[in-house]
Amino acid sequence: FQFMKEIREMKERSTIKSEVEQTDPVKEISAALRIQKVWRGYITRQKMRKRRIEEMLLIGMVQPSQVVSENFRQAERIKQQRYEKQADYQHMYEKMLIDTKEFVRNEKSAIMEENMKIELRNWINEYFQQTGKIPELPSTESGGSRMILSRQ
Repeated sequence: FQFMKEIREMKERSTIKSEVEQTDPVKEISAALRIQKVWRGYITRQKMRKRRIEEMLLIGMVQPSQVVSENFRQAERIKQQRYEKQADYQHMYEKMLIDTKEFVRNEKSAIMEENMKIELRNWINEYFQQTGKIPELPSTESGGSRMILSRQ
């Protein structure tokens, strides 16, 4: 309440001054600093109030309210469910990734291999038609037919 009261007072002061005189950059900066100071004080007071209550709860001077503890339990339950769901989705993702790789390896690899063989045969035929010689294929250590396909 005090924070809102201070803001209201500052607003009233600024409206009275703005009607009388024009804005000055120095005054704007000082006003911004004042607002920052008030806001920081408000935040600090809130933190101190929370620390004081936590300390009193710790040493047993104040009993924890049932509403807060029930809300806290519910929030923890929701957080735990979210983590479990996230872990389930992660496992599903990893399983689907493995399944997709297996599908590509089992179903598509034969088609891809056949396409590469066709490309290699076409390249050899084109080379033979152009030069009249069968091309020398690179050794397997240097990459083999991969080198031929990469040149095209």
